[in-house]
Amino acid sequence: MENIENRLKDAIKLSDTQISEAHLKKTLLSARQEMFRKSKRERIKFKTFLLQQIRFIGWKIWLVQGLMLTAVCSMLSISFGNILFCNQEHIAMLLSSIAILILMMAIPFIHRALRYKMHEIEVATYFSSIKLLMAKLLIITVGDIFMLGGIFLLTILKTQLNTGSVLLYLVFPFLLASYGCLYLIGHISAERFLPCCTGMCVSLFSGMILLKRFCPQFFHQTLSAGWIAICIVLLLFCISQYRYIIYRSDYTEMQVA
Repeated sequence: MENIENRLKDAIKLSDTQISEAHLKKTLLSARQEMFRKSKRERIKFKTFLLQQIRFIGWKIWLVQGLMLTAVCSMLSISFGNILFCNQEHIAMLLSSIAILILMMAIPFIHRALRYKMHEIEVATYFSSIKLLMAKLLIITVGDIFMLGGIFLLTILKTQLNTGSVLLYLVFPFLLASYGCLYLIGHISAERFLPCCTGMCVSLFSGMILLKRFCPQFFHQTLSAGWIAICIVLLLFCISQYRYIIYRSDYTEMQVA
């Protein structure tokens, strides 16, 4: 409180206004009351906060993801009937591209707070912007899992590709792109997130095209023990990066800067 009192006195001195001790004491009393009230204010539980976010924005995210899943499944149903997509190489390339595209759908939602200049309002809520970001990521992840599951079932039903291969070409690119996205959230400023994350996904698309041209054997794999280990390592990297964002990242401060 002594620091606040000194700052108030300094501010008043700068304005050529004579200090009124009565007004100063009243202001200090109001500041003390506000600080006490803020310290005693009960914060809502994260589960309750998450449910509020689902009601506020979660259903919109899931609606967009549902429409996207419908469009992708319709496109796949047509493509799987084409002779061009009768071999594993083309189907695997298509699934890998879709997995990266699913991750790209999260970029606008993550960037939404900065884009619409709502970060200051979000910071003033009961939860920090980190917790708000975590809630959004959880909502998006649930939708992504359902999207991947729907595409997996359709591919199994419509093609002769074995289960292991379908899982590999959906899960591996998705985990790789997810880790890249989480890394960028934790290590770059929010202003740079949109172009950097988009560029990362475009680079992954380009890598897939180069692999198809110069190393087509990559798209003739199945979910072997080695690939399972790689996917587990990527999943652990994602979890580790998720924890980094929560406990050690300067994401909140970088957004305000």
